[in-house]
Amino acid sequence: MKSFLILFLLAATTFVYSQDISIPEPEFIGEIVYVASDNNPVDLEMQTASIRSGKSVGRMVTGAGKNKVLVVVKGAKSPVRIKKSDTIYFVYNNGSNDITPRKVIQLLEFESEKKTREYLFANSSNLTGQTTQGELNLINYKAKKYGETSYLIIVSNLPVGEYAFFLGDEESRDAYLFGVDE
Repeated sequence: MKSFLILFLLAATTFVYSQDISIPEPEFIGEIVYVASDNNPVDLEMQTASIRSGKSVGRMVTGAGKNKVLVVVKGAKSPVRIKKSDTIYFVYNNGSNDITPRKVIQLLEFESEKKTREYLFANSSNLTGQTTQGELNLINYKAKKYGETSYLIIVSNLPVGEYAFFLGDEESRDAYLFGVDE
């Protein structure tokens, strides 16, 4: 009886933590979709991010203060909402899945403002001389080959917030956006 109970719990745990993904690969290279709980693909919001530089009031008035470089997209929240879950799945067609995923897939958390979502890319202070530049705080994920040319992206324990995938070339400013809600 004890063995049966342990085997049952192990099987139940495996079922809960694995989702059978069976959607077709996205049709076009560069396309990414969220895999909904009903195993249907959902397109993410796509925007071209802009780079904005701003100075603190102190820096504008006295010349001493902070300077920021932000990655900005329009709208305080993405229209694509995902319910918080232990594991969230995405499928990305890169045209080839022979490249290390970390070189072509970056996931960032944005801060929601009144009319925009922003990611602090660089920050400097001429008072302290301290500069943080280009240090991306990437969200961890796992990726596996999926189909012929795609990756299955597995994100675990993503907190409530606003997020963006930047895909392909490092120079690309195309952001694929979504939000996570309770």
